[in-house]
Amino acid sequence: MATKCSNPVIDFHDFPNQLPKMMAACEEWGCFRLINIHEVLPSLLMTEMKSVVRSLFDLPVEIKRRNLGVIAESGYVAPTATNPLYESLGLYDLASSGDVEKFCSQLDATPHQKEVITKYVGAIRELSIKIGEKLTKGLGVKGEDVAFENWSGQFRINKYHFTHESVGCSGIQIHTDSSFLTILQDDDGVGALEVHKSSSFIPVYLEECENTVINALELVQARVARGREKGKDKKKKAEEAKQCKFPKFLRIFLDIMATKCSIPVIDFHDFPNQLPKMMVACEEWGCFRLINIHEVLPSLLMTEMKSVVRSLFDLPAEIKRRNIDVIAESGYVPPTATNPLYESLGLYDFASSGDVEKFCSKLDATPHQNGLHIFVHLWEVITKYVGAIRELSIKIGEKLTKGLGVKGEDVAFENWSGQFRINKYHFTRESVGCSGVQIHTDSGFLTILQDDDGVGGLEVHKSGRFIPVYVDPWPNTVVVNLDDLAKLWSNGRLHSVKHRVQCNEATTRLSFASFLVGPREGEAIEPLAQLVDVDHPPLYVPTTYAEYRKLRFSTNLHTGEALELLHTPSSEN
Repeated sequence: MATKCSNPVIDFHDFPNQLPKMMAACEEWGCFRLINIHEVLPSLLMTEMKSVVRSLFDLPVEIKRRNLGVIAESGYVAPTATNPLYESLGLYDLASSGDVEKFCSQLDATPHQKEVITKYVGAIRELSIKIGEKLTKGLGVKGEDVAFENWSGQFRINKYHFTHESVGCSGIQIHTDSSFLTILQDDDGVGALEVHKSSSFIPVYLEECENTVINALELVQARVARGREKGKDKKKKAEEAKQCKFPKFLRIFLDIMATKCSIPVIDFHDFPNQLPKMMVACEEWGCFRLINIHEVLPSLLMTEMKSVVRSLFDLPAEIKRRNIDVIAESGYVPPTATNPLYESLGLYDFASSGDVEKFCSKLDATPHQNGLHIFVHLWEVITKYVGAIRELSIKIGEKLTKGLGVKGEDVAFENWSGQFRINKYHFTRESVGCSGVQIHTDSGFLTILQDDDGVGGLEVHKSGRFIPVYVDPWPNTVVVNLDDLAKLWSNGRLHSVKHRVQCNEATTRLSFASFLVGPREGEAIEPLAQLVDVDHPPLYVPTTYAEYRKLRFSTNLHTGEALELLHTPSSEN
C-alpha cells in the first residue's frame, strides 16, 4: 500500500543501496520508517501479535499484576492518578527463552498466544541485530567488532486509554529512550507518535503504514557513533478516544490505538447506555461501526479467519467451483468479463451445522495445504467464527428490538437463518476509480461486515453523496448494515443503507459478510404488530426472504426500489 510518511523511509529489501540514505536519516533525524521487512518479520505475525496484545490487556488486573518488574518499570505499569491514560506490560529480556517463558506463564498465555509471542520476539530480535549490523557498516566499523547477537533486549506492550476529555493531552511526555535502539510497531490505524526536529514536533506519519516499523536511536551517540547520531525526543498526543498501540526495544514496543471513523461508532461493551445512539444511527444512517466486540467475537479469531479466507481464495479454481449455489449467487462467484475485480465464496446457512460442514468439505484443501491438520484447523476456525458471528447478529437483533420498544420474546432471532460470504477484490492500477461492487442495498435483515483493516473502499450513501466508511482502518471491529427487510420489519423506522465498494488503490481487498436473513422455516417477515396502529398503518405486505430476493432478481432492482413494490395500498394513499 502506498503511504505518505513524514519521516525518512528505508527499504529493508534494498540494501546495500539504502545504506547512505539510512545513515543520513540516523544523523539528521535519529529515526526512520523501515518497510519491506516481511522476510524477517512476516505481516501475518505482526497482525497475530496485535491480537494477542489486545487479549493480554483484556485480562483481569490481578493477572496483569503478576507481570513483576525485574528492574523499575520493566513489568506491569498500571494507570495512575498522575497518568491515567497509560498502561503497559513488559518482558525483561527477549533474548532469554526463560524470560519469554516466564512472561507467558505470568499472564496465563494460551499455547497459541505463547507460540505467537515466542515467534514474534525471535523475529524482532533478529531484525534488531540486522539493523545494528547495518549501522556498524554505515559507520565504517568492522562487523565482527560488535557482537549484537550477545546483546539483551527488552520488550514492552503499551495501551493508551485515551478519552474525548484527553484529546490534546500527552499519553507519554517528551523523552528520549535510554537504550541503544528502539523498534516500534506502531498502530497502523491512528497517528499519535511525534518526533522532535528543527525545534518542532512532527507526526511520524500522515497516513497508515501497515506492517512497517519505526527505528529510533538512543545511546548510539555514546556507544558507537562518537557524537554523530542523534537521539530523538518523542511524545504521543491523544488524537482520538480509546487509543492504544505496540512498541519494541534493543528495546521493543507494541501499541494499540483507536481510529477515526466517518460513520457512527457504537461501543458494544457499553449497553444499555449506547442504545439511544445506536437507534439514531439505524434510523438516520442505516449503519454503524461496532467496537469492543471481543467478548463475543475474539480479536484472535478475526485474525485467524482472515488467514483462512486468504488460503481459501488461493485454492485452484476447480476446487472453488465445488462451492455450488443453493440459490442464485449463494456459492462461488468467479471473476467475470462484466466484473473482473470481484470473487466470492458462500455458505448458505451459518445456523446449520450441516451447511457449515458441507462448505468446509467442498473446499477440502488438504492436498494443497500440507496435510490433514491444516484442514482441521480451517474447519475449526470457520466453525468458531460463524458461531460467534451468529451469536453477535442475534444480540444486535435483540438490541434493535428493545430500541424499538418491542418485547424481546416476540422475535426469536435464534430461529433465524443467516448466510455467510467471503469476498475478494482483485484491484489493479487500471481499476483505480472503478467499482468492485455496484451500488446496492442488502436484501436480508442485517449485515455484519468484517472489512479489510488494511484497505479502504467501502462507502455508504447519505444525504446525496457517498461517504467512505472509515478515514483510518480500525482492526477488530465490524460494520453493521441494516437491510431492506429490517426496514419492512420496523414499518419504515429503520433505514436500509445503500453502499458500494470502490477501488482506491492497486491491491487485494478482503471482506467477510454475514447476513441475518429471516426465520429458518420460511415464515414471512411483516411489520411488527407493536409498531402498527391507527396512526401508523402497516407500510408493507408480508414477505419471506426467498420471495423478496426473487423479486429483486426478477426486477433487477437492487438499491431498495424492490421494497417499494411491497407497499400496502393504504400506505400509498
